[in-house]
Amino acid sequence: MKPFRSSMATALVALRAGIPAYSATQTAWPQWGGPDRNFVVPGGDFALAWPAKGPPRLWERPPGDGFSSVVTDGTFLYTLYRDGADDVVVSLDAATGRTRWDAHYGAPFHELCTEQLGPAPRAAPLIAGNRLITVSAGGLMNSFDRHTGARQWTRDILQGSSDALRACGYASSPLAACQPTKSGRTNAFAFISAMP
Repeated sequence: MKPFRSSMATALVALRAGIPAYSATQTAWPQWGGPDRNFVVPGGDFALAWPAKGPPRLWERPPGDGFSSVVTDGTFLYTLYRDGADDVVVSLDAATGRTRWDAHYGAPFHELCTEQLGPAPRAAPLIAGNRLITVSAGGLMNSFDRHTGARQWTRDILQGSSDALRACGYASSPLAACQPTKSGRTNAFAFISAMP
């Protein structure tokens, strides 16, 4: 397996849920960009200088290929990676790095883009209450019970889209929203209820 790499993606899909996106804790980073989607970490006791060899390493783990970032509720970490033709969503204990659960699911994707953009998946998961929402490069949105890893539902959010739209893969991370918002001059947001 290759080491895990992360990247940020622009979000075009929002999740409309009548539940809070996350339980607010100082260490929660429940979605792309953090609690407020601004990539700002709340103030705390940050080191002003590091030892020459860097901070102590608690654990290390290379889960596989992909560009999905990691989200957390403060106790557990969640991310996605690729294993053959499957995407794998995994929950890890933040203190030890041990797998709490993982779920493999078919996520067909064949990149036809002239620019090869690297391995999928490419979107960050979203913590939405007791759910973990994921999106594959092929446009499959899934909801998992974030405590057990049981898949609750799946939707093809690119259903009916042209092959040209699918060619380079979907990389937009789901975002939590309590109310639908207009995106200005375009129809850039799709609101999907967390409750099927």
